[in-house]
Amino acid sequence: MTYTNKQINRILHIQDFLGTANILSKIYREYDNKELNASNIIEKQCIYKLFCSAMYNLIDAIKKSNEIFGNTKSYKLFQQNINKKFVADNNEFVERESYESNLYKILAQIRHQNNHFEKDDNDDTMLFEIYIDFEILDDLRKIIDEIFYEVYNEIDKNKIKQITLSRPKIKYSFDKFDKNVDYIELKYLESTNEIDKIFAKDNERAIEILREYCNPSNIFDLVNNDKETLKKYDLNDKEMDELFNKYDKYIFENGNELQKQAMNLIKDFFINNENVTKSEYDKNTKELVDKLKELKEKSEESN
Repeated sequence: MTYTNKQINRILHIQDFLGTANILSKIYREYDNKELNASNIIEKQCIYKLFCSAMYNLIDAIKKSNEIFGNTKSYKLFQQNINKKFVADNNEFVERESYESNLYKILAQIRHQNNHFEKDDNDDTMLFEIYIDFEILDDLRKIIDEIFYEVYNEIDKNKIKQITLSRPKIKYSFDKFDKNVDYIELKYLESTNEIDKIFAKDNERAIEILREYCNPSNIFDLVNNDKETLKKYDLNDKEMDELFNKYDKYIFENGNELQKQAMNLIKDFFINNENVTKSEYDKNTKELVDKLKELKEKSEESN
């Protein structure tokens, strides 16, 4: 089946809803392996409420996109599940006409309670919990996952990439990194340092590789496990290692004490930051810059 750009945009939007529901389901299940205490019981309940809201958004989006998903193999099963009748096991606080409802409407009510603050006629805050067995919702999530990817896998991946990359740009940390690349490029190309002149071509190639790392198209393919892109990133990694080792060898054989100390700091930085979080990496980068500045100041004082 051929889908319009508008339909593909909607499908990609629904993919975000599905991703949120999948992640919340995974987090909720992780509590099965934890020893529950006062703190994580509350956390688990919060995750459950967020999961219910995410499931409502997902169900509502699929339901309103019948022209896209209506012919999939599991769509009838999806409809049966969301229209299935449920009866509350405690009727004390539920009006008789609302005693019986379907899954879709119950989730809408849970989502409404999550998003809105309401009071009753006596100005007392309404405090009652609505709960649907997690397994019921999670089974439905799996059905929706099948429905979604039956459609998604019919779409040309190049079309998905084109539409995704043509969306208005959001400023990620890559922009910040790219400014650093601009700074490095300016520094190397205008430098009067003898070593920089010797390695001018290598430096330019290193900058090209850094730009390839940060290219949105390459990042998109990398996230989607494109084999050619994964291979290209591996080759770039190896080439960067070769360039760095070439520079390192020259410094070791011909560099002064300051250059050797600076190179050792940089080598230690790369070795110690292979498996760290982004916040740790940012912190360690700042520390590296401070250490390099300190080395430079000591060198200027001694001269």
